[in-house]
Order: sequence, then C-alpha cells, then structure tokens
Amino acid sequence: MCPRCNSEVEDWYHIWKCERNEVNIDEILYEAIAEYEEILILEERKEDLDILRDININFYEIMMQKSDILIGYNRIWELLRGVYNRKFNEISKKKRIQEVDRAITMEFLL
Repeated sequence: MCPRCNSEVEDWYHIWKCERNEVNIDEILYEAIAEYEEILILEERKEDLDILRDININFYEIMMQKSDILIGYNRIWELLRGVYNRKFNEISKKKRIQEVDRAITMEFLL
C-alpha cells in the first residue's frame, strides 16, 4: 500500500497520481520549464531564452496530447518513461532550437 495515502497499491503510476502529492505531474512540467528559463536568464543566454519562449507553448501542447503508446495517458507519461517524441523535432527543423528543446526535456526528467 502507498505509505502516503494508504488507500491504493503503490506502483509506478500511483507514485505520480497519489492524491497526497504536493504537486501534480502537470505542475512539475510547468515548473521545469520555468526553472530552465531562470537558468537561461542567470547565465545571460539570450538567444536560448528567446528560443525557449518561442517553443514553450508548442512544447507544452505536445506534452498535453494523448499518448498513442500509453493508452489513457498524455505524452508527459511517455517522457517519464524515456520516450522521446518526434513531434518535438517538428517544432522546428533548426538544429539550435532542437538542442534547446532537448534541454527542456532533460530539465523535466531531472
């Protein structure tokens, strides 16, 4: 049983969905993007910051789409499982933008 809520079996999905969690998975994603933005500001990486702000909405929209792999879940769950979705590459064909996109993904996973 889950030691936090004591009402469900603690498995990989429950760990993320437990009602006793202080934040939910969507909030974690939003915070990861915001934290990465703060890092770019502190490091004065204006070009990367501009790129992040340009792709931010598209990245979040992709993450909220339903997963084709994990039925009943969205793409955030794919990312948690280590699945990198090619739709991230479709945000832009520019290599530099793809590098920033991968950095956002890694920030979320940390």
